[in-house]
Amino acid sequence: MRDVQNVHGSTGEVVRIIEEPLPNVEDKMSSKNTIPLKVEVDIAELTDCIQLREISRVTLGRVVHLCQLWSSEAHTACKLHIRQGFGMITEFLHGFFTLYGSFIPLEKSDVLRHLKRMFNADFTDRRQLIYEVVKRRISPTLWHPITSFQVVFKKHTLSLDDLSTLANQNWLNDQVINMYGELIMEAAQNKVHFLNSFFHRQLMTKGYDGVKRWTKQVDLFSKSLLLVPIHLEVHWCLVTTDIARKKICLFDSQGSAPHQVAQNILKYVTAEAREKQRTSFVNGWAVSYNESVPQQTNENDCGVFVLEYSRCLALARPLCFSQRNIPKIRKRIYKELCGCKLYEQVQQ
Repeated sequence: MRDVQNVHGSTGEVVRIIEEPLPNVEDKMSSKNTIPLKVEVDIAELTDCIQLREISRVTLGRVVHLCQLWSSEAHTACKLHIRQGFGMITEFLHGFFTLYGSFIPLEKSDVLRHLKRMFNADFTDRRQLIYEVVKRRISPTLWHPITSFQVVFKKHTLSLDDLSTLANQNWLNDQVINMYGELIMEAAQNKVHFLNSFFHRQLMTKGYDGVKRWTKQVDLFSKSLLLVPIHLEVHWCLVTTDIARKKICLFDSQGSAPHQVAQNILKYVTAEAREKQRTSFVNGWAVSYNESVPQQTNENDCGVFVLEYSRCLALARPLCFSQRNIPKIRKRIYKELCGCKLYEQVQQ
């Protein structure tokens, strides 16, 4: 049975200790050499030095003070585990920052997975304390932005400023939209074609002749799906073309996009069919303006919705997401862009 006792710290406060034998302690240590499993102190006093395996809440000063109650060998073991756990978190955060250029895509579960791999132990019951440590360690005052950070994939280059549009509720820019479209095409094994975000604007200003060279090396009618992200000054929407079914659909996360944008793509597709002499695709198209799709509940996430619509449709996945999933989706998109590939599954 656990031995519960109250110990007065150097400043007079009472620290509650629950003692248990330390797992994995060398045999030469006697059974009386115990170490705190949990030491309850005010959370405001929590420091980065946390004993991740045996102690839930303790400052380094408390450890030094309390360890004086035990043998020097137990004291040494305690400090060793503190340094080891703290070092693991610091090492992980340093590698993460180097890989992604910022902590924007960091999820709480990332740290827990890393610790589980390194210690072969489950830290779920101590996650809140670990999160407090991580929160302090990723303070902007401790890390200098990697201003030269870039992601290069084919003809696309993303700067840290571009990737930062995925933070919080920022509006996505064209560079993020277009590189992600490239990743979608690769993941779909080129059965899907993604026309970049400047296409519709060019089509509207210069007509079909202004964009017909965009598909000089592409046979659109050999694809299964055409994805066209459309930027309407302050809103993103998506128009899709199902080639086999000869159906054009408007996907709009606010329900406010004009139906004309779908008609514009219909005119383009039929003009392309005539230009490429694909007569079977000149007529017989249906247009849908009222697709039942996940809706945003703010004014900022339309670009993220467009990318997630595109991803799900290209990979033949159901549109099973909502506004509450968007923060995690933003982080996943950031990681996918830096890794230059889509994840097969969202990591849990």
